[in-house]
Amino acid sequence: MTFSERHRSDLPWFAGLLKENRAYKTALLVFFIANLALLGLLFWEMKKGTEVYAFDSSTGRTYATGKISQRHVDNMVLYATKTFATDFLNYDYLYIEQARLAAFRRLSPALRQKFKDELSAEDPIKGAIAGKSHYDLFFEVEPALIARAHPNYRVFCKVRRVIRFADGKTSESVHNLRLTWKMLESTPDRPDGLFVTDLERISPDDKETLNAILNQIK
Repeated sequence: MTFSERHRSDLPWFAGLLKENRAYKTALLVFFIANLALLGLLFWEMKKGTEVYAFDSSTGRTYATGKISQRHVDNMVLYATKTFATDFLNYDYLYIEQARLAAFRRLSPALRQKFKDELSAEDPIKGAIAGKSHYDLFFEVEPALIARAHPNYRVFCKVRRVIRFADGKTSESVHNLRLTWKMLESTPDRPDGLFVTDLERISPDDKETLNAILNQIK
């Protein structure tokens, strides 16, 4: 066999080798681009925070169980504030005991000592039951953040409460609540880890303090 004949017989093999080489380079390029895209996605997720939630069917609430964004933490704090205020000011004769217990459980250990007597007092409970009272809450200022320094969050809300008794009598009061929340470790009965570490009731007559707070609302 001459050299030219041998050369011609090798051409198909060489062409196949070149084709395989091009396919390998293409696959390598695609793999490289895909990895760059995955790295970019991972970096973006790390920057924004990955939101992971657990739904509690018994309460209808959604809780965060993993790393979450600041916006979601803020929303959790504001939701907790509205729930706490509703329990703390509850005056429905059917639910007042359970509501006061729920509010008490939201307090930090130190704050529980401060409000223990008030939330466990029997007179308001007996009065609500005797009068078969119901109540309405009107959030004249919705819960709003006035300071944020994780894990501490300070919130303000203004609530008007109207109590209605079975005999037709009514009682109305305004409550300016300034709360400080702290995000602690999650527990089975407190999945969001939020506890009230400070609770202030500001008099409606204290216009200076109230105006300063309203100016702080974010």
